[in-house]
Amino acid sequence: MANLKINGDTSGSVTLAAPATGSAVTLTLPAATGTVALSNGTTYTGTHNFTGATVSGVFPASATATVMTKQTTTSASYVDLATVGPQVTLTTGTKAFVAFACPTYNTPASCTNRIAVAVSGATTVAASNDYSANVDLLTANADSMLSKSFIFTGLTAGSNTFTLKYFTTSGTAAFNARFLTVIDMGS
Repeated sequence: MANLKINGDTSGSVTLAAPATGSAVTLTLPAATGTVALSNGTTYTGTHNFTGATVSGVFPASATATVMTKQTTTSASYVDLATVGPQVTLTTGTKAFVAFACPTYNTPASCTNRIAVAVSGATTVAASNDYSANVDLLTANADSMLSKSFIFTGLTAGSNTFTLKYFTTSGTAAFNARFLTVIDMGS
């Protein structure tokens, strides 16, 4: 049996007890926005919609994109593939958590495949080895996984577009099931 406890602004609380038998209980939230305190007294601000009501809360803005199509490049500099991305546009502060991954292989042995994130919009950052994941492929056509996560700092607050770019030192590099997630970390 679960109970719902609602704390008062400065003191006191109300506990709603679940019924002993299987009847339904409905809690209707107010239509106006406000501030809600959730576990451990943490206060959340911002607006989030729930069925029938709007409740305030802090939940960082985030976006995820995938491109499932296997595509290739022979470029020895960072480029888009035939299907650009994955790419996400997100309003961020000066910091963002970025995570990306994709499987890769290459036709010759002894080459390096890389993926890196570029930023455009309010901030301009070219794809570079500073923001890349790489793998040295010692066997031709051997599958490997590229992945990386980091906190991007020094962004200009505003609408920023994050795009994966691709690179190989030789041969034809293939990239498949490409994944990118960006989470705003504020300023």
